[in-house]
Amino acid sequence: MTHGHRDPYDVLGVTSGASAADVARAYRRAARATHPDSCPEAPDAGLRFREVNDAYEKLRRRRAVDQYPAGTPAVSRGPHIVLGKRPAQDSSTPLVRLALFLFG
Repeated sequence: MTHGHRDPYDVLGVTSGASAADVARAYRRAARATHPDSCPEAPDAGLRFREVNDAYEKLRRRRAVDQYPAGTPAVSRGPHIVLGKRPAQDSSTPLVRLALFLFG
């Protein structure tokens, strides 16, 4: 098995024009079918399962990157990154109100 070199659409069994919901559905189906616990007799089940996971992650990242134009700034919002948006100013907590008062 050529792990990591197959087309992610082929690994999941969908076309390149498939919707995000179709890709997710195909991933769940393939993950269930290739999970090592589902096929304990198959020695390469772990590799096949990893290949399915890698294919899904590639497609998720590719769609996330395609969703935003090049040069869109990534603004940190807590532990998550929100692309192209500034964090909302929530003045409900005393600490935030104090910071807004001191630093504008």
